[in-house]
Amino acid sequence: MTGSLKRGWCPGALRPMQSGDGLILRVRPRAGALSLDAMLDIAHGALQYGNGILDLTRRANLQVRGLCEKNLPGMHDILHAHDLLDETQAAEQVRNIMLSPLTSIDPAELLDIRPIAQALEARLTHDERLWRLPGKFGFILESGASPGLENERADIRLVAIQNEKGRIGFKVGLDRPETIKWVGETFENDREHLIDILANIALAVISQAPKDTKQVPRMRNLSFEKFSLVEKSARSEFNVIAQPDMRQAPPSSQESSRSEISSSCPLGLIEFENDHPILALALPFGSQTAQNWISLVEAAKSAGIVELRLSPWRTVYLPLPSKNCAPPLLEAATQASFVSDHNNPLLKIDACPGAPACTSAMSDTRKDARAIAAQMRFTETIKSIHVSGCEKGCARSKPAHMVLVAKSNGYALARNATVSQAPETLVPYDRVSRIIEEIEPLLGPSQNSSSTRKTIRA
Repeated sequence: MTGSLKRGWCPGALRPMQSGDGLILRVRPRAGALSLDAMLDIAHGALQYGNGILDLTRRANLQVRGLCEKNLPGMHDILHAHDLLDETQAAEQVRNIMLSPLTSIDPAELLDIRPIAQALEARLTHDERLWRLPGKFGFILESGASPGLENERADIRLVAIQNEKGRIGFKVGLDRPETIKWVGETFENDREHLIDILANIALAVISQAPKDTKQVPRMRNLSFEKFSLVEKSARSEFNVIAQPDMRQAPPSSQESSRSEISSSCPLGLIEFENDHPILALALPFGSQTAQNWISLVEAAKSAGIVELRLSPWRTVYLPLPSKNCAPPLLEAATQASFVSDHNNPLLKIDACPGAPACTSAMSDTRKDARAIAAQMRFTETIKSIHVSGCEKGCARSKPAHMVLVAKSNGYALARNATVSQAPETLVPYDRVSRIIEEIEPLLGPSQNSSSTRKTIRA
């Protein structure tokens, strides 16, 4: 097993990644859902074999932290028992599919897209030609359920649409640096036909890899010329290319711009007309202890809940048998440190695990993030904060209203920025507990400017 360990790459269950607190093992759910029995066993496994910390990722996966190599077989046995372990590393690394977490639940969706997701998983698992795709190459499947995934990135996107006559079909989009490029539509709903379309587009990407290397590019990284060849190949897959009136999808005649995820992802009890309520719970920083997971899952099982849905915005959704079980479950969730209040300041902050969990980090980011959140209860000036332990910025790729990057002597701060942009000021570590008081006057609509550079001195 030692030879399969990788550092600095997307981890899997069969190919974990080394970090400062041990090995990170990533669990990819099937069609976006985990049974509560599986979640309970994984949480107990995290206590027995890891350090008891579980993370939700931006790809709607679950990570077990703090494992050592000798304990991996124990976790593998748990995953195998719940059909969550792939047969090979190559198949595992390409099984990257996100779908609307409330598909099959939201009555506004156009169809239940889970069978298509399951068929795509099977193709990725068994078609060895697709195993050349890079480990971060991903697919998004949209059913029309809300909240949707229009602001999440994926190399290939399949979106349900509806024409003027009420017929349901699909359109396909390809990822570009700043847009989604919509390349075609089809109203042939044979499942294998749809999977053939997606697989053949992926194979077209693989065909554009340089002859002298096995490295396949991401869709967004293809040169204009190579992308044009992939786009041409993709368009050849469609028997019908039309401009229908579509529900729950961006106009096909335009390219969608990237934007911040809005507050359209409610927390707490969500009720639908079809009497299928949902309880939505957020995890601060996307992380939670295994013991808190156990407390939540045991309470949910007692309420008759059988599964949970994961999302890329680090919120977990529990389909409820009735809204009557929501109050006691909300109480149990609050006691277990899950968040059901959208105004909780912790939810405005993205923070990586930081030191000592990550060997690249120069600060205990989550400790500092909690100190910052404690100051934010009465401020509305700051809408989003990114606290990063190093310049990689793993916790957030989008700009934040305030970004803090750990340095040897404090946090480099910039406004309306990502970690790659030049900082305006330096905040010494001993001033983090007063950072809002010190910095809020600076946080206006202006962008980074050398004229505003300063240092907050202790």
